[in-house]
Amino acid sequence: MSEPEFRANWSEHAERSLLGAILRGSDYTQEILTAIAPGDLYAVRHGIILSAASDINLAGIQPDIITVRDALERSKKLQHVGGDPYLMELADEHVSDSGLDGHVKLVKDYAVIRVAARDAENLASMTKDGSQAAEVVSEVVRMASELSEASLGQRARIENPMAALSGILTNVQQKYMETGFNFVDDNTRICPENFIVIGARPAVGKSSFALGIAIAAAKQGMRVLFNCLEMSTQEMVESLMAHETRIKLNRIMYRELDPVTEFPRCREAVMACSGITFTYQKTVPELIAKARAMRANGGIDLLITDYLQKMIHPSAENRTQEVGYISRSHKELAMDFKIPVIGLSQLSRAGKEGKPDLSDLREAGDIEQDANAVYFLWRDQEDPRTRWFNIEKDRRGSGTPPIQVGFDGSIVRFYDL
Repeated sequence: MSEPEFRANWSEHAERSLLGAILRGSDYTQEILTAIAPGDLYAVRHGIILSAASDINLAGIQPDIITVRDALERSKKLQHVGGDPYLMELADEHVSDSGLDGHVKLVKDYAVIRVAARDAENLASMTKDGSQAAEVVSEVVRMASELSEASLGQRARIENPMAALSGILTNVQQKYMETGFNFVDDNTRICPENFIVIGARPAVGKSSFALGIAIAAAKQGMRVLFNCLEMSTQEMVESLMAHETRIKLNRIMYRELDPVTEFPRCREAVMACSGITFTYQKTVPELIAKARAMRANGGIDLLITDYLQKMIHPSAENRTQEVGYISRSHKELAMDFKIPVIGLSQLSRAGKEGKPDLSDLREAGDIEQDANAVYFLWRDQEDPRTRWFNIEKDRRGSGTPPIQVGFDGSIVRFYDL
């Protein structure tokens, strides 16, 4: 798309007005710097000026014409933006803060429009260069997700140590998620931005364990996105009913419930867990799009994928690269959304019995490296009613020795012994 076509999609006055407010030391400066990124500005020199102001702000200093000019001069960019005369022009342009909200929205809207135009051009190129259908669909989903996110405004991350200091020196307990299992909560804390991996061999019960965590989170008022790649929503709801009512799963599956005594219990169980959304998203862009839609429509507090190796990345060259990309994406999702993300992992050594170790994960990409913590579940060879659990890796703790826990598969439920 040509440059003249893009020029219609920006407002010079709005960009100049926002920069002028910053240069005059406006009380609205922090709001502008939080809402607008340098890349949102069309004029290159405007982006350079805003970038300098952002760096000054992150250093804990109020940006104004003096500090911004000094930063531009030291970085040898003052003349690139028009020198002192242009900075003075911008400062003189701003009169009051009354219209700045509208100017911020105008700049963001035009930035989204420009990105959409470029994305459309890139998408058209993909359709002509022989890209696979799955790649095109994934790219469409990614583009739509990023446009939606841009239109809502990015969530600012704390980058300056001084900005984080006040939140630490309060002695207020950091927010963490209770899993509903004492053998977990007594030994670690799952906090926002954590990526937790639960590893187990087939048929050990990792899906039941994850469902128990989702149920506990929903009862705390959290909104949970459960990405089920193993079972349908109906199967998950049947398992949820068994877990909560302790009615045997096979009776629920075969519709052998008493309408008078058991129907109400099952209904109450599902209503108590209405904060859980079950979905089926096989690619990372699709999962991110679903998470963003959920955040825009009430919020999202926890994401669980069951399980990581079931997801796909169409352009990966090999399986290790594919799973590594999926793992890193889950870690980035936890950081970007500021929520705990739990990923279930199939262990790679199918024939091995007994306690797993981290080497069982290494063969499945970069999962161990990406995870804040790794939990393992494995069978008790002598007692089918129990499982073993341990925290093999915990970046904020020393992990745990093996802990024996109860498991009743007939009601899809783990419990403390």
